Amino acid sequence: MADGHIYVGDARLVCSRCGYTRQREVRGQEMGSPIDPIFRLPLWLQASCRGRTLWAYNAEHLAVLVGYVGAGLREGTPAPSAYTMIEILPRWMKLARHRGEVLRILDRLQRTLPE
Repeated sequence: MADGHIYVGDARLVCSRCGYTRQREVRGQEMGSPIDPIFRLPLWLQASCRGRTLWAYNAEHLAVLVGYVGAGLREGTPAPSAYTMIEILPRWMKLARHRGEVLRILDRLQRTLPE
């Protein structure tokens, strides 16, 4: 495209609780922060933990975090789709001494998901 962005497609956001709807053309994504990479809105799944923001994009992302943080012994390679994400997790999330607190916050975030 002339503006230098790669056109990816159209995306639509619909809130099942309030009916808010938004649609936009997707031109690439910026990931790695508690902001939705397409609509640039704050993520629903975020909470303060140890003075930082703990966040997840969706239920699948949250499940990977719970599995990794909750593992008593971290041997082997995680699933290929999760490998890069696990590598770049902040050190404070990986420390065993923070495991209980991080898992409590992750559990609280899981309870906010619709059933």
